[in-house]
Parts: sequence; structure tokens; C-alpha cells
Amino acid sequence: GWSYVARLLNSIPVNQASCTALDAFLQVAGFSMYSAFRTQFLKLLLSIRNQVVPQLREKGDKDDAAVISRLELYISEQRYARAPEGSEMVDQDSSSQVRA
Repeated sequence: GWSYVARLLNSIPVNQASCTALDAFLQVAGFSMYSAFRTQFLKLLLSIRNQVVPQLREKGDKDDAAVISRLELYISEQRYARAPEGSEMVDQDSSSQVRA
């Protein structure tokens, strides 16, 4: 995960596509990264909030507003501290109750 994020933030220009990829990555892997690398992950989020989001906002493109909002909410609401929806396997599903 770290190498992907590092490559995304250091090698690719900040634009709607790169920030959408960053948002998708955080939604899927953010909880695991936070659980494993708590302090370092929080520093990464701080960098995203203080550097990446302002760079994207400076572009002034109205289409960027959605991804800016998603990144800001992810950080401000600490969504990384909760497992993503659907990540936990259920013990039983409804098919185990159905008899033909």
C-alpha cells in the first residue's frame, strides 16, 4: 500500500483522476493501513489534507468538487478508523436457511 500511495503522491500530477484513485484506495485500504501504521498513516492524511487537496482546489475546476469533498470528509470524519462496509464475512447467510 505504501509504495502505491508514494508513487501516486510523488510521481503523478494532482488532478481529478489521481485524487479519485487516491480516494478509492483510501476507502479500501485506509482502515488496514491505519491499523498497522497508525502514526505514519495519520501523517500521510495530514499531507493529503494540507498539500493535495489545496492543489486540486487551486485548479478551480467545478468537476473536482466531488472528489475534494470525499477526501475532506474521509479525513475529518475519521472514516479510516472504521472497517469498510462489506469487509467482514458473515457467519451465516440467508442461503443456509432456505430448504428446497
